[in-house]
Amino acid sequence: TFLFIAHYFKLFSTVTVIANLFIVPLATLITLSGLGLVMVALLCPILAPLFACSSEFLVLLLLKINGFLVNLPFACLTLP
Repeated sequence: TFLFIAHYFKLFSTVTVIANLFIVPLATLITLSGLGLVMVALLCPILAPLFACSSEFLVLLLLKINGFLVNLPFACLTLP
């Protein structure tokens, strides 16, 4: 997809590989945590808030990592 983004949007992201090393595994954990939350909510609704807190923490962590990487100098370069 790099070539399509570079061609159509005239952008080049220098932090893509580094971001994916953190974001992809974390997104997997978020998906599994959400699935666990649904299962627990169906079986024992009293425990659901505990699972919801862990899911929320993982989502906030993903957003903080993403925000940090986006704000790095030269994280995104504009192509001519």
